Amino acid sequence: MSVKYIGHLDNAHLTKNKLYEVIRIEEEWFRILNDAGEVEKYPPFLFEVYDFFD
Repeated sequence: MSVKYIGHLDNAHLTKNKLYEVIRIEEEWFRILNDAGEVEKYPPFLFEVYDFFD
């Protein structure tokens, strides 16, 4: 699933309006490879679902 970052978190290592690939969903949060090259867990309300693949 691809999501677009629309949130405003300091030190989130995410770029506004950039698309990110969700690696997996864990406890209803998205695991995403951020701009710092780290896989982190983020709340879904910070993103807009751009493309969903089954």
